[in-house]
Amino acid sequence: MKKAITIITLLVLATTVFAQQDTSRADRMKGKNDPQTRERIKAARAAYLTERLELTSAEAEKFWPVYREFAEKREVIYKKVKDARDGGKEDEAMLQIYHKARQEELDLERSYSGRFLQVISAGKLVKLHESEREFRKLMVRHAMKNRVDGRKKQMKQNRK
Repeated sequence: MKKAITIITLLVLATTVFAQQDTSRADRMKGKNDPQTRERIKAARAAYLTERLELTSAEAEKFWPVYREFAEKREVIYKKVKDARDGGKEDEAMLQIYHKARQEELDLERSYSGRFLQVISAGKLVKLHESEREFRKLMVRHAMKNRVDGRKKQMKQNRK
């Protein structure tokens, strides 16, 4: 029952996060970088990962500070790629930046594995990686559904 409530809460939160009204692409992108939206996504991710990993309160207390530090460093890597892409780098340069970023991310995961293993089991660490991918897919599905729903709504308004 607790698991069902957590998942329902996550889905409602995710839907709220990605609910889009009749807005332009620029407005939607601005919302993507909104600090409140980012915090809601982080909270939804924390709830999802806690549930999927079945963290005890003792594990969660030790896990989340390490995870937040890891996620911040990973975000710096992603930002480099985004900045290069936004800067209009040539395709060949972007390819090199992309490969370097993927290697940096892999190195970061390897370096943090030891710290994670001091807090959670190897099985939970494997499940962490799987759960992060699942969460991203879930967020993309919700975003796409809301985009389609927004377009349907706009089409109905245009018919009136």
